[in-house]
Amino acid sequence: MSGDLYLRWLAVKHFRPFVDQRVAFEPGLNAIVGANARGKTSLIEAIYLCMAATSFRTARVSEMIHHGESWLTVDICYSVRSIERRLRVAWGETEKRVVSDGTHFPHLHAVVGMIPGVVMVPSDLGLVKGAPQLRRDFLDRFISQADPLYFHHLKRFQRALKQRNKLLKIKEKRSIESWEREMALSAVYLTDKRRQMVAELEEQLQVIYPKLGEGGERLALQFLPSLSQSETYGVQLRQMREREYLLGTTLVGPHKDDFAIILSDKEARHFASEGQQRSTVAALKLAEWQVVAKRTGETPLMLVDDFGQSLDPNRQERFLHLLSHLGQVLLTTNTPLPIPAHTITL
Repeated sequence: MSGDLYLRWLAVKHFRPFVDQRVAFEPGLNAIVGANARGKTSLIEAIYLCMAATSFRTARVSEMIHHGESWLTVDICYSVRSIERRLRVAWGETEKRVVSDGTHFPHLHAVVGMIPGVVMVPSDLGLVKGAPQLRRDFLDRFISQADPLYFHHLKRFQRALKQRNKLLKIKEKRSIESWEREMALSAVYLTDKRRQMVAELEEQLQVIYPKLGEGGERLALQFLPSLSQSETYGVQLRQMREREYLLGTTLVGPHKDDFAIILSDKEARHFASEGQQRSTVAALKLAEWQVVAKRTGETPLMLVDDFGQSLDPNRQERFLHLLSHLGQVLLTTNTPLPIPAHTITL
């Protein structure tokens, strides 16, 4: 990797419980310590908003605004290859913008890819046994960090899909092909890139999973695309069109992709214990970090929310050991860590 990424400080105004809060970080392991409801998760959420243009708690930025206020700001100072950079996200009734080193962007999505990083939160347990949408969202966030073109194709496909579904609902047949052509321009790229990146994740998992103490088991991934490789997407859409008019929705495409998590040759969603599920998620996140690092040439941030809840004590110890060998790690916990760390107390 060509250079370390280092988050120096974070300042938030009118964000969740904070009216005005500034926190400084150090390289390496940072532990945000405090009792429940003190805002530990909100600090991780604010950083993630600047990384991914979204939250792991809500789909609406407006819900992050402090009660009784109408706007929020998140300011971040970080270094890449020892060059200091600034990023601001401002969101409110009269202002929605991103400012990166003095350059203004009108859309929040401009931040995607600026600060590569990985977040692990308790709800990630749904990656193993939850709905396919959770795994698609995981892939989309992960790949967008490593490939800006993927994010462009994702937004274009989603926009065209939304329009096509509207036409299906009203039985409009004259203009639907134009939106199908738009979808086809991005669908193959999305599916091929997902297939490729799932394979890269699996390669990393072969190394990481045994280090979490699960040496007697093999963790694998199987990509499950919606698209047939024997026919073009346009042909598949035309073949499904009459049925889709009846249902009012598009039945084939990247929005129906999934991947299976295979543990010792069995699908994990059907039999994995809670401990195995938690180890699987931890391994997935560590693998994601390795792939993003390799793809971007940077050392991504690693954010872990509610560290104590994620794993049992033995798995915690092994996971913490692996985290300590990454770049900058920010984690929240109710109690101090058993190894040296820069501690931020709320």
